[in-house]
Amino acid sequence: MTASTVETYRPPTLADHPDLTPEEMGRRFLKLIDSLKTIDDLSQPHLEEVMKIALRPSPEGTGGGLNIHLPESGWYYGVFYYDNPRMAVNKSAGYELFNRSPTQNQIDRSADMGPVCGMDFDAYTAELLRMCFVHREDMAKYDTPQPPYYPDPKTGKPIRGEVRSFRLPFWYFTRPGLLVEMQSRGEAAQPDAKRNHACVERISVRRYDQ
Repeated sequence: MTASTVETYRPPTLADHPDLTPEEMGRRFLKLIDSLKTIDDLSQPHLEEVMKIALRPSPEGTGGGLNIHLPESGWYYGVFYYDNPRMAVNKSAGYELFNRSPTQNQIDRSADMGPVCGMDFDAYTAELLRMCFVHREDMAKYDTPQPPYYPDPKTGKPIRGEVRSFRLPFWYFTRPGLLVEMQSRGEAAQPDAKRNHACVERISVRRYDQ
């Protein structure tokens, strides 16, 4: 088979699956999470049955995924299932949303999330709490970058700025045997209302043994 006969894969669009809006996909993924008593309940057939979707097998044979393109935008959103028996944490599933720049063909993390934020961070959190997950702020992660040097206003000599820690936008929820991780970010950099409105970039579920 020559290269010219190989069809380039293109992800389906919302036009192909009009019922699978970003919000609906998120709600179905939450339904999947709620259906799991333990991570052993998670399998690709179970995911497909609960979410009413079909995953495309991964080339590595370790699961599958379904990505959908939101027409007339750079936004893609999709579900993945991963199972690799050789890994310690060998089974997980997730739902993620990302914007791919059409000109640079790379992820644009500054894109306005408004088109895919119909179900926002507060809505996801409320659903997880309703499912009896516990919000684990004790699992929060922080970054403490080295501050830059600046000239001392009195001596002119370089001195380092104040060291500060910043909470990373990862949020953890647990119930017996299960860990849910959410990654959030502001809807957009401007205006303030959008910067302070938290959307979800990614949510996943995996085993939790503690």
